[in-house]
Amino acid sequence: LGSRDEVRGKKAVEQLTAENLPVSLIIIDVTNQSTIDAAVNEVTNKYGHLDILINNSGVYAKEPRPSELTVDDIRHNFDVNFFGAFSVTKAFLPLIRKSTAGRIVNVSSGLSSFHFHESQANCFFHLAYSASKTSLNMLT
Repeated sequence: LGSRDEVRGKKAVEQLTAENLPVSLIIIDVTNQSTIDAAVNEVTNKYGHLDILINNSGVYAKEPRPSELTVDDIRHNFDVNFFGAFSVTKAFLPLIRKSTAGRIVNVSSGLSSFHFHESQANCFFHLAYSASKTSLNMLT
């Protein structure tokens, strides 16, 4: 189980271990290439392959109207929600290819749907998050 936060990661591992699932923690921040590389090395040394990669990282915060967003607001969403998944996938791809049934799952959002934004109630909000998750859908 990968987590950027060690305390929260350990708590998740404890919960899964209580369900008799064999889980170990790997610290990884999808916006930090050195932690991605360290995670790949750890999985390589421990298992030699990766059967499934689930990209479930994401940031979401209440956003102002698009006219009030900054480039940094949008960039932060893309760094985590799109580029993070891309970087992790690219780094782990050699290990996934070594699996007999390797899989990649990218967790997106209903907010990435163009249909959601057709409504007047929704069309002015969530630009940074929605655009980054729509891009993730294209990666998938």
